[in-house]
Amino acid sequence: MYNDRPPSRILSTGLALAVLLFLVAVYLAVQPPALGLSLAPVGDQVVVSRLGKAAPQGVQLGDRVLVVRAGALALELEPGDLLAEPDDVALYVDYNRFFARQAVLWQMQQASSLQLLVSAYPFTDAEWVEVRLLGARALTDLPFNFWYQVACGVYHA
Repeated sequence: MYNDRPPSRILSTGLALAVLLFLVAVYLAVQPPALGLSLAPVGDQVVVSRLGKAAPQGVQLGDRVLVVRAGALALELEPGDLLAEPDDVALYVDYNRFFARQAVLWQMQQASSLQLLVSAYPFTDAEWVEVRLLGARALTDLPFNFWYQVACGVYHA
């Protein structure tokens, strides 16, 4: 089987495809609305781990987030809701539960604002805080794991 295409054309096509897929991945990753804060699991709790420039009033670094609410939908947050890789879950029932909860969180993000039930450190009485959903995320809001996986994908393409 003889291929009459020059190797540079084949490599250029592969590189162009890798760059296109990289741009699509970044575009899709910044589309969900930003909250102006980041959450992290700490033990059996979910806490505010980073505040952005447009952080909601009434939320401080280290505060515990108990419930997310938007309209009639409400969900008590669990550390498992913040898994970066759900395939690490051992049981299918937990795997399916993770995606069911993510579907509810996605529905909530379609609203213009959310309410968070926040307990200030050292975890006193909880109060509801209004969070206006911002537009698309900034590139700097994307976690290191995203960039690492994209880089691996481009490298191995």
